[in-house]
Amino acid sequence: MKHPYFFLTVLFFLYSCGNSRPAQFSSDSAVLNKQMIQDAKAGIQSGDVIMRSGRDFTSYRIRELSDKDKTYSHAGIALVTDSNVLIYHITPPDLDEPKSDTVMRLETLDQFANPARCFGFGIVRYQLSKGETDSAMYYLDSLKKSKTTFDYRFDLLDGKKMYCSEMVDNTMRYATSNRISLERKYFTKLQAKKAARYFHSTMEEVNKRAYISIDNLQLNPHCAIIYNYLFLK
Repeated sequence: MKHPYFFLTVLFFLYSCGNSRPAQFSSDSAVLNKQMIQDAKAGIQSGDVIMRSGRDFTSYRIRELSDKDKTYSHAGIALVTDSNVLIYHITPPDLDEPKSDTVMRLETLDQFANPARCFGFGIVRYQLSKGETDSAMYYLDSLKKSKTTFDYRFDLLDGKKMYCSEMVDNTMRYATSNRISLERKYFTKLQAKKAARYFHSTMEEVNKRAYISIDNLQLNPHCAIIYNYLFLK
């Protein structure tokens, strides 16, 4: 079931059962934003796709390449451990990594969904069996060990480099033996013009490439949106 964005506007503390004093409310947005992330951790499962909406200009340009839903600009896949929720993901160097380092990373949800860097984040769950989830985690770990880097050219034929939605597609294909895959599409004329500037390429070269837009990750028939979180300012 798909849920709309929601505003978590109050953080309350109950002193004890039967206490007649009114609940205490926080007006600190930083506290409320942190609570959103903590609440999300309780519901995330390994294999969930975690999406975020970046505040930077690069994220804005990536969102513009989506056709139906321009909410999100980046995605990773969750690994739930006994002590934390970690996210496998790959980003371009001008987003939040040193220019010399675009190797796949494994970060905590707190780092991935940092309110200082993004407007919000969402949880998308694919229909994976326990065995398929285990296969997905094995595949992602292998990508990290092989130091898979960001694909500047957005080339789906290059298996040694990937962008985020390509990583999700490859993971789902591997884990489900191609039962689940993401839609590929081609750029419109306007998108190709924007993409050519972003990739430092030509429109002719860009038009030859199929790509996987970010919105395809949450519009796939094999998944459901668990929740979308919008941070307070």
